[in-house]
Amino acid sequence: MLHALLLCAAVAAARADTTHLVLVATTDVHGHATEWDYVADRPFPGGLTRAATAIDSLKRRYPGSVIVVDAGDLIEGEPFADYYARVAPRDPHPVIDVMNTIGYDVATPGNHEFDYGLPVLERAIAAARFRYVSANIRGLPGDTLTYPPYAVVVRKGLRVGIIGLTTPGVMVWSRKAVRGRVRVVPIRESAASVLPAVRHESDVVVAVIHSGMGESSSYDTSGVGPENASAALAGLTPRPDLVVVGHTHREMLDSVIGGVHFVQPKPYAQTLAVVHLAVVRDKTAWRVTRACHGCVEKPRSCGTT
Repeated sequence: MLHALLLCAAVAAARADTTHLVLVATTDVHGHATEWDYVADRPFPGGLTRAATAIDSLKRRYPGSVIVVDAGDLIEGEPFADYYARVAPRDPHPVIDVMNTIGYDVATPGNHEFDYGLPVLERAIAAARFRYVSANIRGLPGDTLTYPPYAVVVRKGLRVGIIGLTTPGVMVWSRKAVRGRVRVVPIRESAASVLPAVRHESDVVVAVIHSGMGESSSYDTSGVGPENASAALAGLTPRPDLVVVGHTHREMLDSVIGGVHFVQPKPYAQTLAVVHLAVVRDKTAWRVTRACHGCVEKPRSCGTT
């Protein structure tokens, strides 16, 4: 009997030391709050209202385990967004309103967030019931961070640190809007300065980054920094466990570099990146032992770190 009790206690302890998280991500929504194409006047196979159905299903299937993030370029990109930026501004911004309803946890700005000017961006973000983070957007003249560099989200007692980063191409494409008011500094250096604190305060670290993997920049990077620098995060110490990539409008189910998992959903909320993370306590620390890119019902492919 004593042996059976000890065995049951050991099994219970093992279960207590393993946690399952589900990270859900969008990027480059570009104003597609609904599943309607306002130019062609027909249904559109994307949009946040359509994504909401899948996210709600995931939250029902994995209660208390889901974290929802966005990697930028939300409020610009199609007539719906243009109307609410230029013609009939409203609070909350319709895209933010849908995200509030869905229950997003964290987002980071994209470069196109600056297209309508800082007042439109600031007004949209002010209405968000989720947290905006960025480790490389700095306000001038004080040169201090405009947003918290990261947020810690707790799920099942596990601390998930989420850092935000934005392509410094903002300084080229939106220079008139940001001149003298905002500075977007290089990604790698900014991440390197913040990741030690994020790792110290978190059990799992996720980077949400509006930047491609390492594609060539579309501008002269002198004094600005590379446009696409996501892959560089895998070479940092400490490094994130998972990186959500945006900006390049590509889809990446799961690419692993140096033990770091990189994912990127299709733009316009046509797909979601859904990553199932198995996190195990190893002595005194938690460690991601498996990351599976999946869908609402079942992971499609798995990798071990």
